[in-house]
Amino acid sequence: MDFLNDFFYTNLRNHVEFSKWTQTLDKGDDILLISLLERLTSTDPILTVSFGADEGDACIQQGEKTPLKQPHLTNLTKNPLNIANGYGMMQDLDGHSYNIYEIAYLARGTTKNWKTQYMAYVAVTVQLLFVAMLVIYNVTAKSVTINVKETGFREICVIMVVSTILLTLTVRSQFSGSKKFNKIFSAITRSRPANGRNIFLFLNFLINQVLGFIVLIFNVYFILVSNDPTDAVLNVVGLAFIVEIDDFFIPNWYKDKLEDANAQVLMDYIAEPFSFEEVVVERIAGRALLNINDDDKIYVGIDPDPKAKANAKVRLDKDHFTVTVYVANRQESEVRSVATSYDSTVYRVGGTKMKMFHSSLLKFHCLKNLRDVSAFK
Repeated sequence: MDFLNDFFYTNLRNHVEFSKWTQTLDKGDDILLISLLERLTSTDPILTVSFGADEGDACIQQGEKTPLKQPHLTNLTKNPLNIANGYGMMQDLDGHSYNIYEIAYLARGTTKNWKTQYMAYVAVTVQLLFVAMLVIYNVTAKSVTINVKETGFREICVIMVVSTILLTLTVRSQFSGSKKFNKIFSAITRSRPANGRNIFLFLNFLINQVLGFIVLIFNVYFILVSNDPTDAVLNVVGLAFIVEIDDFFIPNWYKDKLEDANAQVLMDYIAEPFSFEEVVVERIAGRALLNINDDDKIYVGIDPDPKAKANAKVRLDKDHFTVTVYVANRQESEVRSVATSYDSTVYRVGGTKMKMFHSSLLKFHCLKNLRDVSAFK
């Protein structure tokens, strides 16, 4: 908890370090969820960190201790709502296959961004040029040459059906992936200057959504102008190659470098101003959870939870929701080396953006632990 306490209760601008850390949590993100709720319920002031100064030089931003209205949260240098939302969006990108346009977007502002941008511009030029040449030449200079009476007609029809199915799967995957990436990072950077980044979101849209659909439609005609099955197969392979060109140009980025790039983009997002009316949290039962140990057994539940089998049809239509944290009884654990009872802390969450906060919390992996336990009841 020390790292999170430093982050949430001081003005230390370690946003990038924090964002990188959140991408390594997986099912251990219960500690992040608890820290967010405790920060939103706390009336503790924000400490100002001064490197190289004496301990007594640290100053405090005083805040009125009123848990319900939480005016002290207007002084936060870290936005709890955007932290939860940003973490949830990064979970949506888990396992995402990046293309050169997305890498160029993330690389904007890094030391070698010019090289990645150059490769992105080369990729889009090659893809658009190849498709334009094929369409212009085949539509204007050639007509359908294969007919039912010719040898190989059935084979070409089979190739056309199979290639259409395969290309549909490929284009659909690229379409959904690029749409998800653009939606996430457009939301993250909505209130900040684009600084040239948005051109790569546009290229991502143009190539992986618009061009992919054009290639899929053109595939049928392109096969029908084939002279024989061999030409049909070569035509299909050529189209598939064009669709995948932007994946061939991606630099050799390891997972750590992708996490660094994502964290750099998130840095300003989680530092955006926070209004206390957006998310109002009140601890209505149990103790404060500021001293959680790494080895504490924790279960977290949210109500309503549409992903839980018991609440599959429940919708969030109230002005609040609750989060319950179950922590294994430490004294009992030390005596028996096993916990048979859990202490619970309940938080009541409301506010003008309560539904957004609820949707973000539902993406936390730690909720799956309690769902799995509840499934056996």
